[in-house]
Amino acid sequence: MRPAGCAARTFAFQGKYGFDLIGDAWRGVVGIANVSNSRKHAGCVFPYVATSYDIGVFKAHLGTTAQHDNEGVFVGIARAVSFLGRNLQLKADAIQINDRDDILYSAGFLCDLRPPKNGADSPRGDLGGLWDVLTNDVILESWGPVPSYGNQQALTVKLNYVIEF
Repeated sequence: MRPAGCAARTFAFQGKYGFDLIGDAWRGVVGIANVSNSRKHAGCVFPYVATSYDIGVFKAHLGTTAQHDNEGVFVGIARAVSFLGRNLQLKADAIQINDRDDILYSAGFLCDLRPPKNGADSPRGDLGGLWDVLTNDVILESWGPVPSYGNQQALTVKLNYVIEF
């Protein structure tokens, strides 16, 4: 039994495969999210396909999900900026929920904690080098969803382990 006030721990898996459609400005992605040990906390499995187009100032996204009893579309925008020598992506999106009766808005970020790949082959000293080793394959992600009904708000913070191939 969990002590009062302690949150449940939910482990979840997600994966996606991104690919170029035309050059690197127009991309596609196929993915799955919410594969979890707790449907109550993570929701139903969320398979999706999406496309994004880089229009210069930001990237625009359009996609669809086949989530059970919640099929719908989503749209979003993202803008990448440099922050402390790392890539920081600011994001906002909207997705249909509750059998397309409502919309879930969210805003957040992805911060690439991995060491820059721009020729910085020389190891950094002490704490900088340790930080680079610890974050070699990690992206920090956070977002806050706000549904179009009521005022149920939440904040999600997670670490993504990146496997590139």
